[in-house]
Amino acid sequence: MARVNIQDPPASGSGREFYLLGYNRTGIDSFIIALSYVLMPVGLVAAILRMLLTHYKNQRKASNYNLLCHALIGGFVDLSLIMILSGGLDDLNMGIFFIVFIAILFLMPAYFLGNAASKAKLKFSQLCHSYMVMSLDEGVRYIGTLAQLTGQSESDVRRDLRYLQEQGLIPHGLTFYEGQGAEGSAVKETTSTARAGQAAAPSGSSEKTSASSQPKPKPGPQQLPKAMRCPGCGAQNTVQPGQAKPCDYCGTTLTYS
Repeated sequence: MARVNIQDPPASGSGREFYLLGYNRTGIDSFIIALSYVLMPVGLVAAILRMLLTHYKNQRKASNYNLLCHALIGGFVDLSLIMILSGGLDDLNMGIFFIVFIAILFLMPAYFLGNAASKAKLKFSQLCHSYMVMSLDEGVRYIGTLAQLTGQSESDVRRDLRYLQEQGLIPHGLTFYEGQGAEGSAVKETTSTARAGQAAAPSGSSEKTSASSQPKPKPGPQQLPKAMRCPGCGAQNTVQPGQAKPCDYCGTTLTYS
């Protein structure tokens, strides 16, 4: 289970405490880290495979970068010990050159991966804070709306909310719904109004007069996103008007109808 550190409230003024989440480290991760310091090549391959299999999850990104960082540090430690135990430092100049070379080869990438891990951990913590503020304080309970407001896909939002419930940061009994609620429609309407205002900036009084004299066309009925049940696996998916999308779970193509 990831560690949770309570930090000062963020500058957003929401009043909710900001939780800096720790690395989502499991027993497999601890084993790979230990393996990296004992047998670096095997540990590095295991860390890369672990990253390839789990990096699509937001909560795993920081942990995967940290895992690769440990694998590279383990490589530096292993090669240094081999050099020392094999008597390779008898020639001082050659030994110093070798230590500097493997430090550049392993420790510099490890440094950048460590920075990437810290940034990914902070970014995911901020995303989780946004989820908690919107769902607990503002009452936003629609997956589609949360996806639109956070810039995440709906499948990512489902995984992130499930993770927050597992960590106890969002109550298990809190119900979320597929599709978009009134908040998502308001976001779309605000964006459309802003774009229309920029495109229709008046350039003269004659244009204003002619525009005001023309009757305004009546808007047609607006189609809304629809929650559809996948015929392949039975899961519910949100499909936008006039679009087709693959099922978030099995990949079956769903068409708006």
